[in-house]
Parts: sequence; structure tokens; C-alpha cells
Amino acid sequence: MACRARPLATVLLRGMSSGVFFTLEALVPLLLVTDRGVSPVSVGLLFTGAAVAWAGSSWVQGRLLERCPRHRLVVIGAVVLAAAVVVAVVGTLPALPPFVAASSMVVAAVGMGLLAPALTLLSLSHAPTGRQGSASGAMQTNQNLGQITVLGVSSGLFNACLGAGTTDSAGYGAAFGLLLGPCLLAALLAIRTRADGA
Repeated sequence: MACRARPLATVLLRGMSSGVFFTLEALVPLLLVTDRGVSPVSVGLLFTGAAVAWAGSSWVQGRLLERCPRHRLVVIGAVVLAAAVVVAVVGTLPALPPFVAASSMVVAAVGMGLLAPALTLLSLSHAPTGRQGSASGAMQTNQNLGQITVLGVSSGLFNACLGAGTTDSAGYGAAFGLLLGPCLLAALLAIRTRADGA
């Protein structure tokens, strides 16, 4: 039973974490451009910074943290992702500068750089011999489903808040706050992805 749970856990975690990251990637720029008046060029630079942060974090986990058990990197990545969500929620406060909300994308990219490669390795290591392709395909499919589901639910909550007459900032805060659930669940479930002997 435990052997079956491990590949399922890695697939589930990939979907949840990707859903959180790409929801931030969709809503934070929208907040910055429409609510805070940040220029599209600045938002483009933010995307570049997030990409560099993801790549740098992936390099660190592969080179400097290679002896760290992969499931622990998943936990650390999920906690960093949760911290990014908290930063995004705080960044919706009108009194704070746009930089606060913008920084959440970079922090989230660091979490994904730790978490995503570790999940891929764990998924492939738990897959039965000759079934690595199926495991990889399941992860990719669930990643896309996670993105669609989490973004859809968060966007629905945002629109519901606006329809109820709340401010844009409150709507963004509610949508970002919803993302804490998948982050914390990912941190708790990461132990089920542990490799044998780790």
C-alpha cells in the first residue's frame, strides 16, 4: 500500500504546487497592472527575475543540497511557497508599495525550484521498472490539471468577492489566501514521498 501511495503522492503534490505557483503568476501581475499602476515592462522584468530565481534554486538543490533527502526539499519548497502566498496576501494592502506583492513571485519561484525537481526525481524513483514514462506523463497531466483547478477556484473566489461589493484588494487577498491550503497540504503530504532509506 505504501509503495502505491508514494507515486500518487508525488503526482498530487506536483499538481497542487504548480497550481499555487501559476495562480500567483497570473494574479500578481494582474494586481500590479490594474490595481497598482505598475508598467508592463516592470512586470516583464518581474517575470524574468522569477525565472532566474527558479533556475538558481534548482541549481542549488541539485549541486549544493544533493545529499539532502528529496522529500525534505519538497517540504522546504512547500513552506517557501506558503511564505510567498503570505507575502502576496500582505502585498494586497493598499498602504504597502507594489514591490511587496511583486516579491511574492520571486519567493514562489525559489520554492518551486526546490520542490519541482525533487518531486520529479522521487516520482521516477518510485515508479516500477519500465513504468517511468507513465509516471512522468501522470505528473505532467496532473500539473496541468492542478494549474487549471487552482486558478479556476481562486479566480472564482476573486470574482465572487467583487460581486459581493468588496474592494479589489480584498478580492485579491481572498484569492491569494485560498492558496495557503494547497501549500500546507503539500508540506504535510511530502513525508509520503520519502525514498527508501531516506
